[in-house]
Amino acid sequence: MLKGEEEENWSFLSLKNELKVTGDNVPYNVQFEMAFENLFGVDLDVVPKEQKDSLYKKLDVDGDGTIDEGEWNDFIEAFRSSKFQSMEQFLELVHIIIRDEIQEANIAEEKKIAADLWTPDELIADGQDVPADKFLQSICSTYNLHQTQPQILQAFLKALDENGDGSIEAIEWFSFKQRQQESPFSTMREYIIFMGTIVTATTVGNRNHDNDDLQAP
Repeated sequence: MLKGEEEENWSFLSLKNELKVTGDNVPYNVQFEMAFENLFGVDLDVVPKEQKDSLYKKLDVDGDGTIDEGEWNDFIEAFRSSKFQSMEQFLELVHIIIRDEIQEANIAEEKKIAADLWTPDELIADGQDVPADKFLQSICSTYNLHQTQPQILQAFLKALDENGDGSIEAIEWFSFKQRQQESPFSTMREYIIFMGTIVTATTVGNRNHDNDDLQAP
């Protein structure tokens, strides 16, 4: 079927009538594919599987297994705007777009994992404790602290890990963020360096005091 011949039959109401559905959504199933074929004059049996999979992803945007009126109208509008005369041509374009979107999303996720770009908030989003060394890597990436002296970073980590169990809990991180907001430091980076410096100085001072005690007659 060529574009322009039966566009009046492409409404969501026509689709529901074809499927004999009265609700707000129509299920994406074999009956839907048959109705789709009737509306657009396309034989989905000869369409490559990857193109059919892309059609489903294009139509069922929220992935709930059904098509609502908004999803259907967006699909129709995209077809009309494509300038293609047949649905077969449009399905090829849809597959290319969906394939590229999936590839880009996968590449972005791989890069994020490889570069350890998870933010501290993302790491603790599920409520699980995070190993301190992994959390520190995230801190360094998020707040550009890779050039900071290691002893300052370790001292900051000591201040952050309040119970000293070697992992960072959500409450520990949120408490630290709260203290930063109440401090005179406008950025988290400045506050982290400040806290690391203070803890380092305190540790060195205590160590020197202990040495003096050992040397006392």
